Amino acid sequence: METSQLHTLRFYPKDLNRILNPRYSHIAAPTLEEYLTKTTANLFQIPLSDFAPVEKTTIAKRRIQSGYTYRNMLLIGISYFKGEPRVNFEVNGSAFDHLQLDLDQLFAAVSSGFVITEIHAALDTTAVPFAQLWKCFRNSSVTSNAKRRCDYESTSKTLYFGCNDKVLCVYESGLYHDLQERDTVRFELRYTGEQARYFWEHFRADEADLSALIKGHVKSTFDVNFRRITKDPNVSRRPTLPVWERFLADSKETYKRYSTKPSQVKNLMDCTIAYMERIARQASPEELQGIMEALNSRFLNRSLEAIN
Repeated sequence: METSQLHTLRFYPKDLNRILNPRYSHIAAPTLEEYLTKTTANLFQIPLSDFAPVEKTTIAKRRIQSGYTYRNMLLIGISYFKGEPRVNFEVNGSAFDHLQLDLDQLFAAVSSGFVITEIHAALDTTAVPFAQLWKCFRNSSVTSNAKRRCDYESTSKTLYFGCNDKVLCVYESGLYHDLQERDTVRFELRYTGEQARYFWEHFRADEADLSALIKGHVKSTFDVNFRRITKDPNVSRRPTLPVWERFLADSKETYKRYSTKPSQVKNLMDCTIAYMERIARQASPEELQGIMEALNSRFLNRSLEAIN
């Protein structure tokens, strides 16, 4: 058994102040309540009148000044900064499980008019025995490129990898949520900020392959590898658990592209020009002409591939 779905989605509108400010429109600007009424109907197909208003409270582990909630599954948080409203929308795990949301319309609307601030994605599987993972962890026979810690509970155990804007939780969801499949293990990615937006782009590119995408982030972002317990003092030399290899066999490769700073671009340009000047001094005019034609051809083909 293996299932996956989004577990939390938090986002805010891109241009709320422009929408609510009459200076940017030739028609009367809507009030905040009118905007929320239209937006909730578009996102969730639920009228704002069905939401319960809340003030200065904590709902779904979010502390808000005021807002609305729908059965504690959908949350609209409202705050003010220098007199201007700030609005955050949140869809938590219960909403994905129990509400009949039009996810295609919701995801399309979020991609076009909102900015993602937090996203959780969960993969439930019975293919990986948690007892083996726990034994490896307790015997320091696991490697990763992130901080590691564990947590004991009365009914279940949890392994944590990472911190701050990216965290991977591995826990006994069958026991914790009292599921019919008691041996179910959950791999849950918890991303915020830029990391959440990066994952959202990957998810929107191929929503049907969420399980492979989650496994890809487990493998690449956190580089988690559970290994056999041996006497080799170098843990990285220990062989990988066969069950872990099978679990990640269909993972989807993920790569994060980091934006290059202007100073880095200038340094790269200066180094490239200096290198070409050395080549020009050593090569004949005919050889230099051939090199330039080869470079132009290669980068022209690459540009055409990117366009297509």
